[in-house]
Amino acid sequence: MIRRGEKLFKMVPSMSGSRDRAGAIKIAVGIGILSLVSWIANWATDFFALPVPGAIMGLLLLALFCGIRGRSFAALDRSSQFLTLLLPLLIMPSSIGIMDHWHLIKEEWLAITVAIVASVLFTLITTPKLIAKIEGKRNVSEPS
Repeated sequence: MIRRGEKLFKMVPSMSGSRDRAGAIKIAVGIGILSLVSWIANWATDFFALPVPGAIMGLLLLALFCGIRGRSFAALDRSSQFLTLLLPLLIMPSSIGIMDHWHLIKEEWLAITVAIVASVLFTLITTPKLIAKIEGKRNVSEPS
């Protein structure tokens, strides 16, 4: 059984062969694409004074690009797999930063709890339906 750390080390290219270099290049290109989309989204949000955070705009832009293209980019697939393994490390600073505002959490705990429960229920209800719809379209379009 592969543990999480072993999986991460297998994902990180060792640079010993050309295949490993190609994987490292795909990861770097994917992270570059994600950074560029993030920068564009943050700029657009600031420039147009949009009431939506730049991160959400970036997700929408990325979904739009992949939707128009009809599939994801290979570099994004590789880099997203790599970054998913590092997700606990990426979440830590924001989780710790929340604790600086504990007084606000104590004041608004009910609203925060209702928002979290509502969003979790919405996600649990809509995700399976969306996946079934996407899979249904994919199965119809694939030749037998």
